[in-house]
Amino acid sequence: MFATLINRLITYSNKIVTVIIALSLFVFVYGLIAYIFNSDDENKRKESISYIIAGIIGLFVMTSVWGILQMLSNSFGFNFGIPQITY
Repeated sequence: MFATLINRLITYSNKIVTVIIALSLFVFVYGLIAYIFNSDDENKRKESISYIIAGIIGLFVMTSVWGILQMLSNSFGFNFGIPQITY
């Protein structure tokens, strides 16, 4: 029962982390594109830089969370997250 609960929590957490990483990457790319196209307007450039920074922070935090989840799943003997190639 405990193993099943941990299994479900880690599986759902990995899916949520993957979605948030994708959103952070989208925010980062959006900031880059907005910065390039609004290079002549100072206020829009500052806003674009804030999107870029938010995207980088989001990517860093969620990648760290993903790594912690992987460490916890390996500690409990579960094998999730990174697809394993079997020979």
